[in-house]
Amino acid sequence: MEFLRGFWSLEMPINGESERTTYTRDQLLCLRTLGPELGQCVRTFVDSLINTRRTIRGCRGGQHRRPAPVYTDSGSTGVRIISGNRPIRRPLSQSQSANIRDAPVQPREPVLICPRISRHAIQRSRLTRFGCLNIRSVNNKIDDVRLLMQEEKLHVLALTETWHEDSDCTTIKRLRGLGLNVLETARPIDDKRRQAKAKFVNHGGIAIVATQGVALSKIELRQKTTTFEYMCCRTTSGGSSHILVVVYRPGSQPTTTAFFDEFSALLATLASMSVPITITGDMNVNLEQALDPEAVKYSTILSTYNFRQHVKTSTHRSGSLLDHVITPESAFPPDVLITDVGLSDHMLLSWSINMTPPSPTYVTITRRKWQHFDAGAFLAELSKSELCADSEPATDISADVDHLAAMFNSEIIGLLGKHAPVAEFTVRERAHQPWFDSECREARRKARRLARRCQTNAARAEDKQAWRKALRAARKLSHQKASDYWKSKITSAGTNRRHVWQSVNQLLGDGKNTTKAGSFSAATYHDHMEKKIADIRASASDANEASFASCQTPGMCEFHPITTEDVIKVIASSPSKQCSLDVLPTWLMKEATPLLAPFIARMFNHSFAIGRFPSTWKHAIVKPLLKQAGAEESSPANFRPVSNLSFISKVLERIANKQLTEYLSGNRLLPRFQSAYRRGHSTETALLKVFSDVVNAIDSGQLALLSLLDMSAAFDTVDHDILMQ
Repeated sequence: MEFLRGFWSLEMPINGESERTTYTRDQLLCLRTLGPELGQCVRTFVDSLINTRRTIRGCRGGQHRRPAPVYTDSGSTGVRIISGNRPIRRPLSQSQSANIRDAPVQPREPVLICPRISRHAIQRSRLTRFGCLNIRSVNNKIDDVRLLMQEEKLHVLALTETWHEDSDCTTIKRLRGLGLNVLETARPIDDKRRQAKAKFVNHGGIAIVATQGVALSKIELRQKTTTFEYMCCRTTSGGSSHILVVVYRPGSQPTTTAFFDEFSALLATLASMSVPITITGDMNVNLEQALDPEAVKYSTILSTYNFRQHVKTSTHRSGSLLDHVITPESAFPPDVLITDVGLSDHMLLSWSINMTPPSPTYVTITRRKWQHFDAGAFLAELSKSELCADSEPATDISADVDHLAAMFNSEIIGLLGKHAPVAEFTVRERAHQPWFDSECREARRKARRLARRCQTNAARAEDKQAWRKALRAARKLSHQKASDYWKSKITSAGTNRRHVWQSVNQLLGDGKNTTKAGSFSAATYHDHMEKKIADIRASASDANEASFASCQTPGMCEFHPITTEDVIKVIASSPSKQCSLDVLPTWLMKEATPLLAPFIARMFNHSFAIGRFPSTWKHAIVKPLLKQAGAEESSPANFRPVSNLSFISKVLERIANKQLTEYLSGNRLLPRFQSAYRRGHSTETALLKVFSDVVNAIDSGQLALLSLLDMSAAFDTVDHDILMQ
């Protein structure tokens, strides 16, 4: 059978001779419906065509073949059709059906495994959000900048007119204290201008603020300018980078030819860079009037160097278009969003860049469920444990103190496992201000709701006034909460000058920097510290041997046994700090002290008797802290180690230190002018002694020369043999 010129031709043998018969398409389609019975010869031929059809699909080298086709009679036509390639299932007998019905149902194991995917495991966007704002003094808007970046979901924010003086000013330190990466350049200050006014304000200034995960590095260009300020930096995130240039031209100065010449030279330098680049800032060139000569000349310079400006509407409350976003003409044009955030008379410009954004930092922490913890039930069960059993303190010095420490840990962990089981939680690391409570959140939420209403076409003048009023109220409330928080914290420190200065340093941005060393491993840092100590010891290997003076005082041969009251007193006076190595939180330890004090005293006395510190209490969690803000975080040399020990080990240390200090002070073995680690002494007494010596020397006509030495790794390089001598 073949297709010839729109007809199907069928050749069949009749009486030993071949005869060709031609059928049209319509005639063949009629075979699908019920009609007159076909001749025997036609049925035989069609049946032979079906039986000889052998189609192999999806086979590999002919090894796998499809099952034989299944045929079904079409009806009165007598022609069988293919109904499937699977055999027809025969019906079950009555006995087989009964057996299947009565058979026990076997549970099936799930074939598909559905993994649990974290809601932030997949990056939702491949775009990084940039922003630019003329903030007109960032000094009193630190928290507003943080909230602005959170609410607008900005990764990088360029600020102009920051009004800061230098990189060490309190404003920049406080921004870094919030966990933000900051690059800044202040307007140069001369002494005459600084002394001209009692309250000097350094107008101008540029700062680039970025979230954690976006690295900022300043690019020094040779272009020197006098008519405007600028800063060029490279932003890097997720392996991709983008160059951001922030420009600020004072609006109080006229637009002169010198400005256009310097701006042209800057564009010529930037046009030669191969990395994607964006220029933004407050140019103070009004492009709202397209026929203005200054606007025409400005646009001509941009087109000369193949740059294009993308802001089309006003960016100032006066209706002027002063803030610009400029990219090369070959780059994809960004969609610039203009928002009035109420922090100055300028609008916020925000746009997206095709750069991999930093992934949110999520940490999986293991902690106990304290929500439904019943302290009374825990203490009642603790009183019945072996730790509170009545037993006389053992006098056998061969008792294993490690066994007592392990017993203490196992009993506490077992009881806490019943009352507060351990669970894993995945949380996102965010910067949080302790005074920003629910009242502040509700005020900010109200201001955002009114701001969205102002962005609609049906917004009225009353809506904008209500929004500005709500925004001012939210800012005033946040500032008041912050002021009250710091006042109460400093007041609660009382006469403890150490806590007072810690609070003041945190307020001014000089607190401890807790930047994580994420660019090197713990093994790398360990090798660095070992090499550092080994080098210091090697440099002092040729020093003279230590000499010791004879001492007539009696030696300290042993520690005195302590009582339960001693343990209770030391634990009650200890600060409520804790470490992840603690089996019992500090607050709960202080509540359980009356029950645990006898066992702890027995354990400490065993440690003193055999002269051995429990091995498990020697473990510490070492956290590297950045020595100086802004230092290179990829170098281990810029970090100092801080060890966190368990609370119970520090209690034993305080008790031993008290007895040792009493022995040294009672026998006058401490240096006379030592101010460190002595009660009633501090850096103030050391400073007063040095100041007094210098003043006395000058008064007597002598030459005073002060030499200060800073010993590297002083505690790590102490020779224990010399110390014991």
